[in-house]
Order: sequence, then structure tokens, then C-alpha cells
Amino acid sequence: MSTKFLVVDCDSSYNMILGRSWIHGMGALPSTLHQMVKFPTPWGIKASRGDQEYSCSYYQTTLKGKTKVL
Repeated sequence: MSTKFLVVDCDSSYNMILGRSWIHGMGALPSTLHQMVKFPTPWGIKASRGDQEYSCSYYQTTLKGKTKVL
């Protein structure tokens, strides 16, 4: 399946945002608990994994400096 990705240079707590149509079209199984997406390929099941420690650290960094305006 050919896919176009939009790459954005900004702070974000997300590594990647996948749409439902891509997940369904690929027959993918996403797991936020395991920070992994598994999907079938002609060479078997492949997995794309996130880094939980890095994600947590980066998420905390993005929250710093954000204040609520009342």
C-alpha cells in the first residue's frame, strides 16, 4: 500500500498519527499500551515499535512551559 506522510517540524508528544483509513487498509493492529503497530506484509507480520521511555520523557518536556490562561 502506497502511503503519503506529512512531516512537520514542531514539538509534539506524538511520534506519528495514523488515520483509521490507513489502519483499516493495512489490516494493522495498533496497541497504545505496547506502543506498537503490527501489520501484514508479503514477508510476514512486521511491527513498528515506539520507545516508551523516550516518549514519556519528551511528553513531559512538551508540557513544561504550558500554562493555563484563565
